[in-house]
Amino acid sequence: MTGDPGEASAGTAGGGTVDLTLDAKVAAADVPPELLAQSLGQYLRTWWLRVRSGNSGVLPVILAIVIVAVVFEIITPEHAFLRPSNLVYIFGLSTVYMILAIAETIVLLIAEVDLSVGAVALIGGAIAFKLVQQPGPNWPWWAALLAAFAICGAFGALQGALTALLRIPSFVVTLAGFLLFSGILIIILGGADSTVSLNTDDPNQNFIYDMVQGQISPVIGWIVLAAVVLLAGVGPGCVTSLDWLLAAPGIGALSSLIAFRWTPWIARARLAWLRWRHGRPLYPGESASLQVWAYADESRWPLWRTFLIEQRALLRELGELAAATESVQVPVLLIADPADRVVPVKTSRRLAEMLPDARLILVEGAGHHLPRRAPRAVADAIAGFLAEIDDARPVAEADECQVPQAS
Repeated sequence: MTGDPGEASAGTAGGGTVDLTLDAKVAAADVPPELLAQSLGQYLRTWWLRVRSGNSGVLPVILAIVIVAVVFEIITPEHAFLRPSNLVYIFGLSTVYMILAIAETIVLLIAEVDLSVGAVALIGGAIAFKLVQQPGPNWPWWAALLAAFAICGAFGALQGALTALLRIPSFVVTLAGFLLFSGILIIILGGADSTVSLNTDDPNQNFIYDMVQGQISPVIGWIVLAAVVLLAGVGPGCVTSLDWLLAAPGIGALSSLIAFRWTPWIARARLAWLRWRHGRPLYPGESASLQVWAYADESRWPLWRTFLIEQRALLRELGELAAATESVQVPVLLIADPADRVVPVKTSRRLAEMLPDARLILVEGAGHHLPRRAPRAVADAIAGFLAEIDDARPVAEADECQVPQAS
């Protein structure tokens, strides 16, 4: 049993049942104060209070960047360090490391570490260079790139399996991987002092050279980026890169504030596009989420804040929740729509496979808001599911659950 929500917790109640109605302050203890800010000014004031209390966050990194920029601007001949041309050149040289840092950041967000990322990246480059050599394998550039990606992916999958399945700490696995892959790199190059060169007169090798130097047409880069984003958006899971960004420590709070300001404009643009595509006004229950957020004001901030708190908790406990599904020993009913664009139906199917006793019912054409758009179908599914449970229950057990009628 649980106490009244207004009462303080008394620890545990009869039979060792934990009282989940703790003080609201306990539940909100892990909520970053920035999420409570409702304007940029409040966000900055809250951030400054955290800095003064000793939680500096990324401030030391920013100060270090400023100090480095000032020092190099002073000592560089003609004070050319901060010139736009030099900054563009530095950013061009840093792109490879930025891409590797993005991948490393994702690993750090799940409380792991990868020390082998540099060695694996070098192996991928060396393999691609070797496969386009002439005389030699003389592979086409796209086949060489695919082979390099496949081999690097295999190395990553091996280390991930050792960490996830055998529970070996990622620090130990990737440190050993770094030493192993460094040795493999020496073997591929043919010695510790060996190098690989490319002939830019050969179009096949020149394409690889242009990729390394960042000389590919920006149009191609934008096309590839758009393709990657679209593929990520239609993936089998319901956790996207935006979810990880909003739940990230530090930058997540600022990103959530910006997202809250932009969401109404994005929702209005989406609603306008839907009205244009259908050639008619939208029905009251059509695209309900967009209609809710299209005209969101400060009064909607608590709702957005609640969503962010749940999002952070979900991503932090995702692994534990997945592992706990086997402990669910009661029948579970899952209702989904194959056309749901918010939570893909693959997620429901996967959850049904993970639960010991689950039944998945598909309701066509309702979208994400099933109870609102298909109330009759949802009610019939629940009633049928409960009827099956009652039919499968032994008669003696069913008689014990009957409530005696008052005389």
